[in-house]
Amino acid sequence: TEEAAVRKRDIPATTTKLTVAGAAARCGVSPFTLRTYLRRGRLPYFKVGRRIVLDSADVDGFLRGCRVEAREGATR
Repeated sequence: TEEAAVRKRDIPATTTKLTVAGAAARCGVSPFTLRTYLRRGRLPYFKVGRRIVLDSADVDGFLRGCRVEAREGATR
């Protein structure tokens, strides 16, 4: 299954690891909302026992993907 494939990948040693609370704060959402994103598969994570660990690079990539560019010539 996909979950088993996630468990087999290594967590990169050179990147910062985040908890759900830390990743939620970085994204500006609640931990509940971040867990919803995880359940829906919007953000990759590692499962270490019962703990969820996120790679900061994945969180940054997720945020970049959520960016909405301003329209050219837009006025108030």
